[in-house]
Amino acid sequence: DLTYLAWYRWLEVEQLVRPPPTRQLKADLLPDDLTWHFQSYTDFSATTYNDLNFSAWIAGRILRRIQPSGVALDQAPRPPERTAKSSGYIRPPRTRFHAVARRLRAALRAERCVVGSIGNEYSFSTKVRSMIAEAALGLFIHLLPAKHHLTLPKSDDELSIPARFPNEFVDIVASLIDETIPMMLTDEFMALLQKAEETKSRPGKIWIRTSSFYIDPPTLFRIATGIERGEILLSSQHGGTYGSIDAHQFPGETEYRNHAFLTWGWREHSAYSGNFISLPSAQLAAWQHERRPHDGSLVVVAQALRFMPGRISSEGDIFNRRFSRHARVNFFKGLPPGVRNHVRYRPYDGLPATASDTDYFLAHFPDLSIIRENFHQQLIQSRLVVVDYPGTTICQAMAADIPTIGFWSPDAYRMCPQAEPIYEEMRKVGLVHYSGESAAAHIADNWDDVEGWWARPDVKAAREMFCAQFANTKRLWWWNWMKALWRL
Repeated sequence: DLTYLAWYRWLEVEQLVRPPPTRQLKADLLPDDLTWHFQSYTDFSATTYNDLNFSAWIAGRILRRIQPSGVALDQAPRPPERTAKSSGYIRPPRTRFHAVARRLRAALRAERCVVGSIGNEYSFSTKVRSMIAEAALGLFIHLLPAKHHLTLPKSDDELSIPARFPNEFVDIVASLIDETIPMMLTDEFMALLQKAEETKSRPGKIWIRTSSFYIDPPTLFRIATGIERGEILLSSQHGGTYGSIDAHQFPGETEYRNHAFLTWGWREHSAYSGNFISLPSAQLAAWQHERRPHDGSLVVVAQALRFMPGRISSEGDIFNRRFSRHARVNFFKGLPPGVRNHVRYRPYDGLPATASDTDYFLAHFPDLSIIRENFHQQLIQSRLVVVDYPGTTICQAMAADIPTIGFWSPDAYRMCPQAEPIYEEMRKVGLVHYSGESAAAHIADNWDDVEGWWARPDVKAAREMFCAQFANTKRLWWWNWMKALWRL
C-alpha cells in the first residue's frame, strides 16, 4: 500500500515538473518530520486511502528529494498531531442500538470459523443464520481429525525491484517504511506475541476466516502463532472481484498464501498461485433467489470515487474516477424521461477522501430519488439493477436472480484471462456495457419487457456462466463445506 501510494505521488510530481514548468510554481510542503503513530496494519492502510495530509507529506518528501527547477518550495503549517486509530474502514454505527448489536455480534462469533460479513448480514435474521452456521461449523472443525498433511504454498522470499523505479524513488520508499511501521510491529509487538503464545494451539486443527482478522492485531497474532505451531488457516472469499480482475495485490500477497482459499466458484485467478477450493458462497446464500415482486424501480448502485489510490489492483479506483462520474451523467441523460422517473440512486457517500455523489447528482438531476436506507429491501424488489463496477453488488444481484446490467471502462477494470471470456459473453447479450450511453440505450429498448429480455436463453446462459464462477451459492452451503473439509 505504501509503495503504491508513493509511486502514484511520484508520477503526479513528475507530470507536474518534468519538463520544467513554463511559469514559476509554488509548493507548500508539510513539515518533513511529521510522526504518524500507526497502531496497526488497518490504521496504516486506511490512512493511505483517507488521510490527505499523509498523501501530501509523501508528495513533499518527493519534491524535497528531486528539487525541481521552476518550483519554489515553501513550508505549510504543521497539522494537528495524529493519534493512532483502530480502523478507517468500518462505518460508525448509526444509533446506540446498532453499536450494541455490533459488539454483541462480535462477542458471539465462533472462534475458529468466521464466514459472516456486512454483505450477507444485512438483517437480524441473516445475522442469526450466520451465528448458527459458524457455531455448527466450529463444532464440526473441532471434531475433525487433525490435518497435519496440509502445508502452506511455497512463497518467493526474494524481493525484486523493477528497473523502472528510479533510485531516488527506491530510497524514498525505504525511508518511508522505516518511519511508518505500525506499533503492532514495534512497541506493541512483544506484548501481542506474548499474549498469543500463552494461548494453547492444536496442531493440524483448522481456522476458517475472511480477511477481517487482519484488522484485529490480537487475532492476527493468535492465528500466526498457531500456524507456526502447525495449525491450518483456510481463507474464505468475502466479496466480489476475486478471481476476475487481473491484478489483485492484497489477496495475492496474503489470503492466497494461506493453506487454502475457499472461492465463490472459480479455480484460477490470473497468474496467482494458491490452493483454490471452489465451494458455494456462504456470503451469497442469503441472496439466492431472494428477489421479490418488483415495484417498478430502476436501482442504480454506484462505486465510491476516491481521491487517493488504494493498493495495486485493477479495480479502477484511480483511473476510473473521471470515466465513472461522466459515464453516470451520460447514463442518466440517456434514459427516456419515463424510465428516469423510476430511478433510485444508491451513492457511495460518507467515506473520507471521496467525492460527494449525492450533492453532485442532485445538482444535475434535482428529481433524482436517493436511497438512504433499507438498501437490501430496495434491491430485491427492483425491476432492474444497474451497477457501475464489477464488485460485490453484481454478485449479490445475480445470485438473487434480479435482472442486472453493469457498465464500466474495460481499461480501468481489466479482467484476468480466466474471466475475460465470461464477461465478453455477458457483453454480447447486454449484461455488460462499456459506456453509460450504451447501458441507457439498452434499458430504453427493453424497459417495457425486462422480464422477457432476462428470460432469453442467451441471457440466462450468460448469467448462469457468471454465477458458476463468481456467484456460486446454495441454501445449504454448509453441507458442501463440511464434505470439503472432511476430504481435505
